[in-house]
Amino acid sequence: MRPTTSSGTPDRTSPRLKRGEISRLSATLFGTTPLAAPCHAWAIESPRFAAFLDTYQGKIGKKLRGITANDGYFDLLAELDVARRLLTERAFTLVYEPYLAERQRGPDFGVTFKTHTSFTVEVRHLRPPTTHDDLRLAAVLSEKLRQLPASTMNVLVLKNGSEHVIAAEHLRAALNGVAALAQQRDDDACRRRGFADARDLLRRLERLSAVAVLAPSSPVLYEHPRARHPLSADLRKALARVFA
Repeated sequence: MRPTTSSGTPDRTSPRLKRGEISRLSATLFGTTPLAAPCHAWAIESPRFAAFLDTYQGKIGKKLRGITANDGYFDLLAELDVARRLLTERAFTLVYEPYLAERQRGPDFGVTFKTHTSFTVEVRHLRPPTTHDDLRLAAVLSEKLRQLPASTMNVLVLKNGSEHVIAAEHLRAALNGVAALAQQRDDDACRRRGFADARDLLRRLERLSAVAVLAPSSPVLYEHPRARHPLSADLRKALARVFA
């Protein structure tokens, strides 16, 4: 399945919410959870994000009800932060969890750029303590590679919850470490990472177009040189603006 926007795209069909409506929506959805204050502030600031919360309040509410530990709140907050950032770019429209209807695990967002270019965005909140250890990064990347569809550009966003900097060279080293397992034809090691074999790992590695790292002082947008579907120049510029 290739994700596409639907007639329910929030910014095109939902009326602009008034401040009181946003406050009621935020209170109903988030209550006294750690998401309440930031999401309310983002929704007041961005009508598109407010419409996103309104459109997908069922999915968001279901996720909130399933959270059993505080870390789960910050995982969901990372997803909503990425949605908020993407919606600052007028050329982007979003579908939340586009693969859920197919009952298959897939990226968090299907995104359409300028009405004609589709790609996906998967989000991972890196919980502290997180270092730039290449093995740990490689494990995270391996996990997320298994969720990426084959027919489109795929962007992985890492929300860094640690003071440790994750730079482009750390991502490059981690991805090279993952690729080395496939290149060495170590099928057993690849199976331990959750892949069918070395060939399956290599095929899925090629689905990754770029990795963005969200961090207050050192954001990164790293383009994967082995990508089957690399970012176009105008999409790269738009993502750089969104994740800067």
